[in-house]
Amino acid sequence: MTDAEPPRPDYQPTESGEPPRYGQAPYLPPAPPVSPELAGSPQRPERVGQSINWWFSAAGFWYVVTLVSAITHLTPFQFVYTSSQSVQTGPGTYAVQTQTHVATVPLWAIIVTSTVSAGLWAGLILLVRGGANWARIVLTIIAVVAEVLTLLDILGSLANPGMILAGVLNLVVFVQVIVALVKMYGTQSNDYFRSRR
Repeated sequence: MTDAEPPRPDYQPTESGEPPRYGQAPYLPPAPPVSPELAGSPQRPERVGQSINWWFSAAGFWYVVTLVSAITHLTPFQFVYTSSQSVQTGPGTYAVQTQTHVATVPLWAIIVTSTVSAGLWAGLILLVRGGANWARIVLTIIAVVAEVLTLLDILGSLANPGMILAGVLNLVVFVQVIVALVKMYGTQSNDYFRSRR
């Protein structure tokens, strides 16, 4: 009885015609066939990958800036509302008094809202990375609305010297989103999303 191990049936024979023994000539069996669906799916272009990186960068930067601004009161999260009431000014005479109130949004509400918004943003980015064209359209619509609001914030911060830093930080996010949009709608990107429908 010999100590030699039997040859593996999936190894190719050596030049001498004999099958190699265990530990010799590493040979891997052929890969299994790929399904037609996967074989026909194109690779994600580099521009789409770059766009995804810019999107994640913008989302992360926006999230950190929003939280830091709220905690340090760099940007006042306030809203203004008015209330009216009738006041008797004399016998049978009434006047309407209107008061303007300024209320500050609680920190916990800012944290919850920002976290949910960033999570939804990241979810859309992941769907875009997977080739979902509808997610690209939704992300584009939200980005255009957000860019208009961010631009108004930037212009408003220029008029207030105490808000210059907040304006600069908003400008960084503004530019990141523009770069992400441009890369997401290049020719290669459009072909990729069209093929993924």
